Amino acid sequence: MTRAVRDTPPTSVRLRAGDWIGSSRHGSRFGRRLHCRSGQPAARHPRHVQHELITIIEGDGSTPANTRRITEFLADEFPSLSVEVHQGGQPLYPYYFGIE
Repeated sequence: MTRAVRDTPPTSVRLRAGDWIGSSRHGSRFGRRLHCRSGQPAARHPRHVQHELITIIEGDGSTPANTRRITEFLADEFPSLSVEVHQGGQPLYPYYFGIE
């Protein structure tokens, strides 16, 4: 996940500076203002597949409040999954998610 650094010109996908952008092998999700909401559609994927662990790697721009919201959401929605949070320090991407 990363954030848009500037507004895009009017096109089919409208992004504003500060909007969240999430991407995966299934494509991209754009324009979410609240970080925990941005991660929710991708995080719902484990309902269809057997997984045990979600790893969150915090990078530049992550905040304790956003990380807490994400981990609380995951605990509520997927109580059987373990969640690990690690500091990665990666630039440009406040969060990486790994699902195992």
